[in-house]
Amino acid sequence: MKLPVFIIVSTFLFINVSAQQRLLNKLKEKAEDKMVEELFDDKKSNPSGNNSSGSSQSSGNDASGSSSNQKVQNTKGGGLEQSSVDVNASIQDALLALNDKKYADARYNIRQAIMGIEIEMGTNVLNSLPKTINNLPTDETRDKVTSSGIGFAGLLIERYYTSNDQEVSVNIANNSIWVASVNAYFSGTYKTTDPNQNFKDIKVQGLRGVIEYNESSGYKVSVPFGQSSIFIMTAVNFENEKQVLNAVNQFNIENINKKLGETTAAKAQQGQQKLKDAETSYKNKDLESARFALEQALNEVDILLGKEILTMLPTTLGGAPIVAKDDQVTGSGAGFMGLFVQRNYALADASKTINISIIGDSPLLAGINAMLALPAFVTSGDPNQKRIKVDGYKSLMQKSESEGKISYEIQIPFGNNLITCKLSGYNNETEVTGIANNIPVAKIAGLVR
Repeated sequence: MKLPVFIIVSTFLFINVSAQQRLLNKLKEKAEDKMVEELFDDKKSNPSGNNSSGSSQSSGNDASGSSSNQKVQNTKGGGLEQSSVDVNASIQDALLALNDKKYADARYNIRQAIMGIEIEMGTNVLNSLPKTINNLPTDETRDKVTSSGIGFAGLLIERYYTSNDQEVSVNIANNSIWVASVNAYFSGTYKTTDPNQNFKDIKVQGLRGVIEYNESSGYKVSVPFGQSSIFIMTAVNFENEKQVLNAVNQFNIENINKKLGETTAAKAQQGQQKLKDAETSYKNKDLESARFALEQALNEVDILLGKEILTMLPTTLGGAPIVAKDDQVTGSGAGFMGLFVQRNYALADASKTINISIIGDSPLLAGINAMLALPAFVTSGDPNQKRIKVDGYKSLMQKSESEGKISYEIQIPFGNNLITCKLSGYNNETEVTGIANNIPVAKIAGLVR
């Protein structure tokens, strides 16, 4: 039986799964031991079985008459004011930063401008969606548009239609990862006579899609469109597939595609010109062209930033010289990850090799930071994995052996970026740590902050 479509996505979000599982099991055991200990201690001190930690009346009141150990409750305040991005100001700030070769500032301001434009684009899409679906009204309190500024998640538009026990949820995502997972499903799909099959291919408005059914969550329809967008609709407590597809066809996917600008194309230009193009397009309310120009500008800035990082890396590392032809700098503009920088070092006989990569917006960051945040006693169970400090930054070091050859991998997270250093041919852990400390992590972090 084929796995559900989006299980594929999880492979991008977790690393060292078995090691993490062991750590989580240890945490669970510690928590259970603590609960048992507290339970029996409580019973010893309170034979009646009453909860000794429950609320009680205190005679020691302060001048205001409230209990001395009572926490003050907040009864005032209007929350946070809704904020928006000044796209024009962000573009101007990006131009100034680029002129001054402050690439990190330029990158930040470009991303701010893109987020502002994406929020406007998403709001336009949201306003174009039907107000009712199969007599279910829109729940406007749950309307949401989210932009990550072309990072891992991209643009996400959400709407819900609810009445009694029925609900339709719509998610429209400008997200290459989700689209890739569905396309991977299409490439490996098959037909079967199994009556328990809970998914199948469908056509929606001339586009290939997938419909799934789950007894507990209902129906789900996924339809990729454009280059990197996807339409996802779930339907709870619908009678049958026909009723679900009728609901899907009330959404004009081609119209959504146009509003997201998925067919826009442009020639590659330098970063400053792209920013000026974006400024002009935005003033003319051509949001899709403005966003595309900003994505191209960000790509140019990423490349400039990557080249600056390469100048910071040492010319030799661990006694091995640079393999100059392998130097690589890539700016994704609006893809799966952000900035990518790579440098290799190797002896002539390849007996010792080192690979350094720097990735912006890496999907591995969450898993690595979670590992580094765990208490030391939890991570002590794996002798091939340990935490170290590299240029003052907490890092994760993994030792492995294959066919008698030992290799190390050191992962150094900082901000939204990840440095990975892979070493082969070095058998001494102390030597490996010393080599890693020749990487100017603090300077790189200061540049891309």
